[in-house]
Amino acid sequence: MSKLPLSETELMNYPVLYQTDPHEDASEKYSVIKTIDVIKELRDKYNWYPTSVQVAHTDDEKRKDKTVHCIRLKKFEDLISQKENVVELLIFNSLDRTKIFSISIGVYRYVCENSLVCGDTYEKFTLKHIGNLDENLAGIIQKIAEYKPQLEEKIKAFSSLILNEQEMDTFAKLSASLRWESHLDVDYQKLLIPKIDADKRDTSLYTVMNVIQNNILKPDSITGINTNTGRKFSTSREISSLTKDYEINSNLWNLAERIYQIKQPEAQALVA
Repeated sequence: MSKLPLSETELMNYPVLYQTDPHEDASEKYSVIKTIDVIKELRDKYNWYPTSVQVAHTDDEKRKDKTVHCIRLKKFEDLISQKENVVELLIFNSLDRTKIFSISIGVYRYVCENSLVCGDTYEKFTLKHIGNLDENLAGIIQKIAEYKPQLEEKIKAFSSLILNEQEMDTFAKLSASLRWESHLDVDYQKLLIPKIDADKRDTSLYTVMNVIQNNILKPDSITGINTNTGRKFSTSREISSLTKDYEINSNLWNLAERIYQIKQPEAQALVA
């Protein structure tokens, strides 16, 4: 993922951003939100710059340039002075009715080029398909502006909360169920193996969450036993679905939040 914003020319490589006609199955009342208009509005008026575009794969030619897509944007100030972790906006849209237009808040971690999606702690905003675009965006951006410093503080809090071995095992075991079905008994301890040196420095809640996320979305031969058949299995298949990626990320953050809420009183007592 580029550390620089995407240029106008680069954005034009994604025709889905410029589509104005919905899929033929959409009703006459369906109103299209042109993704590029929102991108430019966020960039030109609010200083959020697009850094990544992902488009869901489809074999249906009629949906090819109307399918689900995700755009990640970073604040201008974070592109100039890059921190280890920066807050992102995630825009989701489609023109085939498979996903409503929404704006969520997330975190990009430069050290491993991972993008996290914040869970239920932070509101997800849906953009109306009717009304004034500028008015709708203004309200959303105002709330996002309030969330940004809160999220930055939460990252610091997660980073200062150290997990013991048993807590890490529990986190990994619960996380495995976000991707694998209940009859697949995953060797969840493999989810705790860091892929980069930076993740070997501590066992903080934030670091462990990133290690697990990296191993779930991009596994290196995760093994286990299919309890229905008694056979061993192994997978190195990455998550390619935008919707599944978002779902896993969001629920992983929710797990981390619950761990933090349980451990927070203990951490405060130690500080005191």
